[in-house]
Amino acid sequence: MPFTIRKFRRLPVHGSVIYHRGMAEGQGTVRNISLTGARLSGDFPLHLGETCSYAISLPHQQSVYVAAGIVRWKRGNEFGVESLVVDADSREEINRIISWRIDDHTVYVQVPTDKV
Repeated sequence: MPFTIRKFRRLPVHGSVIYHRGMAEGQGTVRNISLTGARLSGDFPLHLGETCSYAISLPHQQSVYVAAGIVRWKRGNEFGVESLVVDADSREEINRIISWRIDDHTVYVQVPTDKV
């Protein structure tokens, strides 16, 4: 796998996630989040290139729903999912979470509109 520099900073979070691949459901933990994806771990295996939907619940935040994501990497029961389709409300909540987590609260970030 070639080395690439990430466009967006990953920020550590700890919350629950429910994800679906077709009719199958997995439950697990979200480890970090960025403007374009998340690092998840769970009880149902996902594989490289598979698509899934997922809902992230973080303490004191609204849930974030990603209608479609693609698995970009996998290590054991952890996987990185790139968000492909995110509704406007969830995109706004991701912006709030990221803005809240960034050390310099003067920085404003926004999810790219091409990921809607």
